[in-house]
Amino acid sequence: QKDKESSPTIPKLASALVKLKAREMNLSKEKLNLKKQIIDLQRNKNDAQYDLKKALKENTELNERVLILSSEKDALNEEVSELESNLQTRFLVTQSKDDEIQQLHAKIMAKTGILFDLRQQNESMSSELKIKEARQEDDRALIDCLQSENESLKEAE
Repeated sequence: QKDKESSPTIPKLASALVKLKAREMNLSKEKLNLKKQIIDLQRNKNDAQYDLKKALKENTELNERVLILSSEKDALNEEVSELESNLQTRFLVTQSKDDEIQQLHAKIMAKTGILFDLRQQNESMSSELKIKEARQEDDRALIDCLQSENESLKEAE
């Protein structure tokens, strides 16, 4: 009887067995869920590795592009320096030409003044000459008249 009391009864065993089976099923479900999570994590890991490789490739391409652009920038900076130097040289030449033009303009203005003075003198002398020619013409007419009169008087004598 003591054995019967200390040993579990069949219904207790059956209940324990059902509980164990339920626990086993729960563990199986948990195991299945964990496997799904592992598969998802693997998939996420693979996706992340793919994205990382893609990003690294893009980064490498961008670094190469940066090097190319940097080289192009250096070349353009060199061209700009050359153009600035040429522009400075042209500016100095232009400034020198401007100075020459101003000097030539001053000479032209001086010569224009001289020409103006010479023209005025020429006009003045032309006027004087015309006046003298007119007087000379009057004098010739007078001489002709006097000679005519003189000849008339000689004939009359």
